[in-house]
Amino acid sequence: MKDKIKFIEKLAESMNENKIESVKYEDNDFEISLTKKKKERNVIFGSPMAQPAISSNISQEVQVQEEEVTTPVQQETPEEISGTKITSPMVGTFYASPSPTAGPFVKEGDSVTEGQTLCIVEAMKLMNEVKSTVSGKVKKIFVKSGMKFVITDLVPLQKDILIIDTNAPDFQGLSKQNPKTEINLDQMLYIIFTSGSTGEPKGVAISNKQCINTILDINHKFTLSPKDNILLISSFAFDLSVYDIFGALVSGATLTIASQNKDTNYLKKVVQNNPITVWNSVPAYMELICNVLADQKPILSIRNIILSGDWIPLELPLKIKKIFPNANLFSAGGATEGSIWSIYYPIVKVEPEWKSIPYGMPLANQQMYILNNMGNELPIGVMGNIYIGGVGVAMGYINDIEKTNDSFINHPKLGRIYKTGDLGRLTSQGYMEFCGRKDIQVKVNGNRIELGEIQAILQSFETIQNAIVTVGQNDYQKQLLAYYKSDNEIEKDVLNQFMKQYLPNYMIPSHYIYMSEFPLTSNGKIDKKQLPDPKKIESIKEVKDVKPKNQLEETVLTIWENVLEHQVLSVTDSFFSEGGNSLMATVIIGQIKDQCNVDLSLEEFYENDSIEALGNLIIDKLLF
Repeated sequence: MKDKIKFIEKLAESMNENKIESVKYEDNDFEISLTKKKKERNVIFGSPMAQPAISSNISQEVQVQEEEVTTPVQQETPEEISGTKITSPMVGTFYASPSPTAGPFVKEGDSVTEGQTLCIVEAMKLMNEVKSTVSGKVKKIFVKSGMKFVITDLVPLQKDILIIDTNAPDFQGLSKQNPKTEINLDQMLYIIFTSGSTGEPKGVAISNKQCINTILDINHKFTLSPKDNILLISSFAFDLSVYDIFGALVSGATLTIASQNKDTNYLKKVVQNNPITVWNSVPAYMELICNVLADQKPILSIRNIILSGDWIPLELPLKIKKIFPNANLFSAGGATEGSIWSIYYPIVKVEPEWKSIPYGMPLANQQMYILNNMGNELPIGVMGNIYIGGVGVAMGYINDIEKTNDSFINHPKLGRIYKTGDLGRLTSQGYMEFCGRKDIQVKVNGNRIELGEIQAILQSFETIQNAIVTVGQNDYQKQLLAYYKSDNEIEKDVLNQFMKQYLPNYMIPSHYIYMSEFPLTSNGKIDKKQLPDPKKIESIKEVKDVKPKNQLEETVLTIWENVLEHQVLSVTDSFFSEGGNSLMATVIIGQIKDQCNVDLSLEEFYENDSIEALGNLIIDKLLF
């Protein structure tokens, strides 16, 4: 058999070398016929859109894809559709139905009324309903579920992306060159959306001047040059990416885009195989990369590391020094409303008396203030409200005057300042110390979360009368706790499925606690201090001891326990109820790849978040 395969391979090579179109060979017990197929360029025409959205998941490499075809591809003139076009008000991923098992909101030919839900667009960590602006009949749906959008001249390698062909009739006669423009420093440069306490995102408008002030200052502090290589890890919807993009453009540095930013094995290869000099991320990503590189050779190319967006563990700087011995380490902070960062601190040494990494000192042309509730500056050592002042303060919230006026204040002495909602104090050493959040916006396992968002969604469940969401602490890490008032207790699985329609996994509560009545303070408000401890409520989690039924489940169980760093009682337990998060999930996916030789996506992991379900999924992939 091997001889025949070698014969076929040589026959094919001979055809290519001699430009033979077809050949037929017959022997006593062997017959083979080979025909060379012609190659045609596969041209994809996109549907017309009034306002195409640009995806935050654009591939790094965009190439023309050639396919072997037996018949030419027919060019079709795009269908002209008259009527009112409903476009997404934000960048995101389109979903035609509320869940994978549910039917679509609308189909072509359906009659709809004004205000009726047409689809869901996942954006900014939220599931946003898009409603019809008119009453009428649906003529054409231009997108499919799970579709993302990109404008390009070429056909990307990534599938299921809507292509807007710039050579199509709608674009003929238009110049492909950017028009010459005069830059106004006070003109808006970009909008970054942050979540709001009511569940509605807030669009933070940043001007050219506000952004470039931060970019130039950080580039100066980092002595960035065309020799540098910045690794872009963060989502384009997260403002850390703004520095990566514009910091590279302004300095002439190389920008390396991590297309698989949640895959730790992928990130390990990126930093090992590329001359990365600047790393910019939340602390959790850095901690993960340190863990996967712990037994590897040190990475000598990285010379600047900036960490922001969450608390930096006190032991992390030492880990970083071992893995990246040539790196200067900086912490940074502020708010999206302060143009990426407003404050920084060079971490040279972690002092024994520190309870946390210092918040730092203001960046160039920016100010940080500690004020009391009356707006007066507080002395050293006194905790108060953190305000940001100076050039970096945002223009405001787009199309929301009320929230802008509430958060952006014209101080009689300090000028225009932004109320962060954070608490802090000044130290005698000259830097600021961060003391946590003042409002219900919290950081849970590296994610910035408005508890009000979760609360609002939970209260929309038809039988729930009232709800409150808090942050608790189990033996391993922070957890979201949801307390609800209802006539009867509701199954956890029912609530989980409902919440997953609107929220990402990291915003799904670990526990739902049924309350017949909420404890109240003397002034009639819910007394959060009197809410019951989940550990003392048997109904929160029924303890089951379901052992693995095969070797594969044993393997997955071992991986889980190593990553979670505690014993898992049952193969039916949810990964997230066990204290897992998305970053831990990526580590588990990588280890399953190494030990089982099976590729899993993060979405597949989320949909099969128990050992039993994962085991069944892996078996399916191995068999089929």
